Amino acid sequence: MAADDQKIFQSIKNGEEEGLVALYKLHRQEFMGWAWQHFKMESEDAADVFQDTIITLRRNIVSGKLTQLTSSLKTYLFAIGKNTALSRLKKNKKWYTNPELLNTQEDSMLSITDTIELNERQLWVKDLLAKLGEPCLSILRLYYYRSYSMEAIARELGYKNENVVKSQKLRCIKTLKEQVHQKQRQL
Repeated sequence: MAADDQKIFQSIKNGEEEGLVALYKLHRQEFMGWAWQHFKMESEDAADVFQDTIITLRRNIVSGKLTQLTSSLKTYLFAIGKNTALSRLKKNKKWYTNPELLNTQEDSMLSITDTIELNERQLWVKDLLAKLGEPCLSILRLYYYRSYSMEAIARELGYKNENVVKSQKLRCIKTLKEQVHQKQRQL
């Protein structure tokens, strides 16, 4: 997560307008294009959705529903924006589906609560990842977060070749999946 995100988050949490203004300026233009591309929203509707999204994000931070960033503010903002746009389109009977963005209309209607629950799940997956330990943590971090190739991971971590890394990565993923299923049964 970027240091700027943390500053903006803290500013909003402290009730300062500067954080909201910075967030607004950083993502408004991209959000407007995204709303047009995925929902065919006119500028006025997209601007309204963006405003509502910013307000919802602020409310979630100030109320304590969002206490820690587990993704970028942009990711969280756009998740809220997706839900807000879908709700608005459904209410206005302008139900539009982009198959690349949505599998089915009903399945993709995530509420804000679902987004928060997703963040909570991300937190416990992060904890499970930490418990995996090495070498899994390094392999998965390099592969998924830094987009290293198997060959680059082998060089970086001193493995014989990329096939050894692939095998180790598969074992790590299998162990992680087992831990996730076990955690879900406990919940």
